[in-house]
Amino acid sequence: MTSADQPHFAVLQPDGQITYGYRLDGDSTYRAVRAYISGPASQGTGRLRAWYSDSFTADMPPNPLADRVLSAIGYHHPSGWRGTVALSMEEDNSGECPPLTVEVQATLDELAQHPAGG
Repeated sequence: MTSADQPHFAVLQPDGQITYGYRLDGDSTYRAVRAYISGPASQGTGRLRAWYSDSFTADMPPNPLADRVLSAIGYHHPSGWRGTVALSMEEDNSGECPPLTVEVQATLDELAQHPAGG
């Protein structure tokens, strides 16, 4: 698999499922993520960027997968992640998010398949 085949972002669903998304040529990651998250906001977390609903509220369903994944990279949300969360690589010098690396995708797949205590 080449880097051109790699997805641009991972979508972490509250039900524990992980799916992968791609940007169209000339499209932004923000625009692509909007297909999964209404009004996305984002926060850099080091190598990765977390995307989540700008209207993040306690009435959204808890997202244990996002808690597990983001905690594994040292980024904890004080009240727990809720709703659909996406992860992309951090923006590069041109302001674009490159595709996920093979290593990042493998780590996400492992965390999704093997819940803590599971």
